Amino acid sequence: MAQGFLQVPVVDFDETFAPVTYYQFLRILLALANCYGWHVHQMDVKSTFLNGNLKKEIFMNVPPEYEAKENEVWLLHKALYSLKQVLREWYLKLKKELESLVFVRSSADHGVFIKTIEGRLFVIAVWVDDFLLFSSNIGDMEEIKWSLA
Repeated sequence: MAQGFLQVPVVDFDETFAPVTYYQFLRILLALANCYGWHVHQMDVKSTFLNGNLKKEIFMNVPPEYEAKENEVWLLHKALYSLKQVLREWYLKLKKELESLVFVRSSADHGVFIKTIEGRLFVIAVWVDDFLLFSSNIGDMEEIKWSLA
């Protein structure tokens, strides 16, 4: 464990907030999907919190199952579970990836990303490490799912 409970604000991390889709916004999206016959798929990201990049140097004690020299510590290159900033770092990486796929973050809900493909709407609602995908075209859905994999 990285022992995130020992982290000191400003020294080890700055921000920890990561937006997720508002419950009310999700209900609106599901109602629209029902009204317009959109396809709705769910995706779960495996090892989510191991995908974030750290902006500050974080050191951790060597786990007891490894032989360590006296006073040896490890410098983390990637986020680990229990770090306070892990969710924010994941969200920033996800946002960057979705923007590279020409998605636009909703100004009404920063957990929602929208893209139009030849006039067809595609929506991704983010909840921590889960996505709800909405599309009127199953081909678009499969293409986007493939690009997210």
